[in-house]
Amino acid sequence: MSRIAPPSRALRMPLALILSLIANGVQAAAPAPAPIQLALYDPIQAVDSERSVRGFRYSLIWGVNQDVSGLDLSTIASRADGNVRGYQFALFLNQVGGDFIGVQTGGLNIARRGFTGLQFGFLGADTRGGPMRGVQFGLAGSFAEETAGVQFSLGGNDATRVRGVQWGSFVNAAKDIKGVQAADLANVAEDMAGFQVAALVNVAEDMAGFQVAALVNVAGQMKGLQIAALVNVAGQMKGLQLGLLNFNKNGFLPVFPLFNFGL
Repeated sequence: MSRIAPPSRALRMPLALILSLIANGVQAAAPAPAPIQLALYDPIQAVDSERSVRGFRYSLIWGVNQDVSGLDLSTIASRADGNVRGYQFALFLNQVGGDFIGVQTGGLNIARRGFTGLQFGFLGADTRGGPMRGVQFGLAGSFAEETAGVQFSLGGNDATRVRGVQWGSFVNAAKDIKGVQAADLANVAEDMAGFQVAALVNVAEDMAGFQVAALVNVAGQMKGLQIAALVNVAGQMKGLQLGLLNFNKNGFLPVFPLFNFGL
């Protein structure tokens, strides 16, 4: 079976030159970012939605672009399918398909692939598609995949992984947290290292640190201190419990009033 001979050196050089010219032509054909965007409702806007904006964008109802850098304002809502760098405000919705660096304020704020900076939503803040580094506030709720910083809400906070602080008026929930959970009602964590404080209930599957609650503390595996006005419960505990009733499977007694401890 005959083999196809590779192109000669004389042919390879022109071929490489042609491919280089094609690549440069495609790159040159890519539209440059527009300095200004004025949008009524996509596609009724000064700059096409496939172009990026570097400078200023204003959307009256709904503006759509790729990357946006600079000042981004909207009376109703806006969307960036790429990344955003700068300050963004929308009365109802800021939606970013990529990652966001800067300050994002408005009704509902969404950054699909990550957030760095300050995110403030009157309705909510959502960065579940990527890491959140900085401060996240959602009036109704804050949601993040991975948080390094502060997550704050008058409703509830939910994050898979937290390195920092969760504070919620109602409920905080985290799968893996190292830091502080503080809630007016309840804190729930699967793997917690740090400090849980709640007006009503703290719950942790695996806890190393301190639990303080006005009513009830519950932990599957506990190393540290539990303080509650009513009841402390631990499946296996190494540490001290202070409360009206204290349940500990490996305590000096399985249940004892006022205090209990396990070694």
